[in-house]
Amino acid sequence: MQGASTALGPSVVLEARVARWAVRIHAARVLEVIPRVALVPLPGAPLGARGVIDHRGAAAVVIDLRERFGADAPTRRWDPFVVVEGTPRLALVVDEVRGVGALPDDVVIASDLPTARIAGVTLGDDGAALLVDPGALLDEAEVAQLRAALEAREGEA
Repeated sequence: MQGASTALGPSVVLEARVARWAVRIHAARVLEVIPRVALVPLPGAPLGARGVIDHRGAAAVVIDLRERFGADAPTRRWDPFVVVEGTPRLALVVDEVRGVGALPDDVVIASDLPTARIAGVTLGDDGAALLVDPGALLDEAEVAQLRAALEAREGEA
């Protein structure tokens, strides 16, 4: 499989699982996969923002993808974090990381997906998977809400 390329980035993706969904995240956006670490709660943060962690000296906001995608199953305390670049830096909670692979050639980028948090759906040999764009997980109002919560947290320290 040659692999596709989209406006979101190169053709290499990190493959993971979140609840009942297979997900793919462009590997160029991934800084690191880390085991779950203790987090500091972040009052006033938007839906799915569980708290903040220190990732190599920088704050990373922990986003529970199960909650963002409307999954009923609770997050387990051993679920790993996929730390992705961005402003703010995010640590995405996934159930498991399956590996790295090529983005399948059949990528459906659709503006009529049920949520703007999904960049598209990929169709590969292993079935369909949600293509997650970390930059689309939070809208402008939620980013502002996060910044205010982070500033309030820093003011308490």
